[in-house]
Amino acid sequence: MKVTQISFVIKKTSLVCLVIGLFLMCESPIFIPEGAFQEVTVDMSGSWKITSAYRNGIEISDKFDFTGFGLKLDFDNSEATAYQIETKQVPFPVISDGNWKYNDPVYPTQMHLFSTLDTAIIEFVESPISGFNEMRIKFQLGCSDNVYIYDLELH
Repeated sequence: MKVTQISFVIKKTSLVCLVIGLFLMCESPIFIPEGAFQEVTVDMSGSWKITSAYRNGIEISDKFDFTGFGLKLDFDNSEATAYQIETKQVPFPVISDGNWKYNDPVYPTQMHLFSTLDTAIIEFVESPISGFNEMRIKFQLGCSDNVYIYDLELH
């Protein structure tokens, strides 16, 4: 063999050994904390206030007095959990207290509100996560042409 061929074989062998060595170095045990894959029901309990409001993409925060609005959600992991609402003439799909539940307790996209006077489905613009103090909801009031989006904050 010529010197150049031997040099090439040595370089190639060294490269293969280096790649194998790097691969083996990266193969360390992966630590996964206990309960990391456990699904948990989203807890949205507390008193919620409107911080901004939109109808069909146009801000309407200055058109209504949203300071009197309050939505209190109770939560106890049951199928039907109580809510209390104070609308004070603010457009909202329900006007009386009742019960509520998620469409999916782990990955909710909707909140279902039930009372003796009315029933409503409110969509989450983004799925809520336990521990967050803000949510964005979307709903319609009878006319499908009017879409309301409210930003709410936990108080």
